[in-house]
Amino acid sequence: MTRLTYQGTSFFTYNNTGAAKLYSSTDGANWTESVLAASGSVKAVLYANGLYHAWTTTSYLQSSDAVTWTNIGASSGAYTSLLIHDGSRFVSADSSQ
Repeated sequence: MTRLTYQGTSFFTYNNTGAAKLYSSTDGANWTESVLAASGSVKAVLYANGLYHAWTTTSYLQSSDAVTWTNIGASSGAYTSLLIHDGSRFVSADSSQ
């Protein structure tokens, strides 16, 4: 895994290349794998507005429990490397900027 973040009440780890796999943990010791219903690699994970949000190179997904994910739609996150929520909207930056 090449990325680690803490969002909401869970840790997340993922590779930002390869298959869309995401691992979550509430204690940092025991991990649950989620295979996302999306193609492309995971680029960012964020907790906002009571939901977990994940971006892959092709899709935007949401989850209420950080384990089961619903594909919401297409993503333009092919190069997303930073994602924040300012309280009303999502803002992303990419590695090409």
